[in-house]
Amino acid sequence: VDDDGDGLVDCDDEDCSFDDFDIACALATCPSLELGDATGRGLISTSLDGAQTDHFQASCSSQNSNDIVVSWEAPVSGCATFDTFDGTMDTILALFDGCPDSGGVELACDDDHPGVSAFQSGFSYDVVAGESYVIGVDAWSYDIVDTFSLSIEIEEGSACE
Repeated sequence: VDDDGDGLVDCDDEDCSFDDFDIACALATCPSLELGDATGRGLISTSLDGAQTDHFQASCSSQNSNDIVVSWEAPVSGCATFDTFDGTMDTILALFDGCPDSGGVELACDDDHPGVSAFQSGFSYDVVAGESYVIGVDAWSYDIVDTFSLSIEIEEGSACE
């Protein structure tokens, strides 16, 4: 589909938003998608129904299904908060220092963040400007057709508690 009418199919169109991202556009290799240094609420919103590969097994969950792994570069140093609170999917969220299926080490992980009603996930982690990270989003198999919404926000210059 060419949503913005520029002659490029959305999977190949750099100026298309990640809102309502089509999981079919995600690569089977790591990273599935590159976010650059984007921050904000709802950077990617999609389901995992149709995700092609299981890239990681999170330490905070026993679930093991096909997932998406997204590369991201910190634009500034500070306390970054990663979450899926705005979606409807029962997510597992993890942060790695590289592609997990190529030896990347898990830096943070959450499944069912306390105080969130629909079992979304979130955590904070100290990031360094210019460093690349890989964010993994997985879901409980019964819930892959629901939508996750990935958000990244940074408090520049502050450290996470």
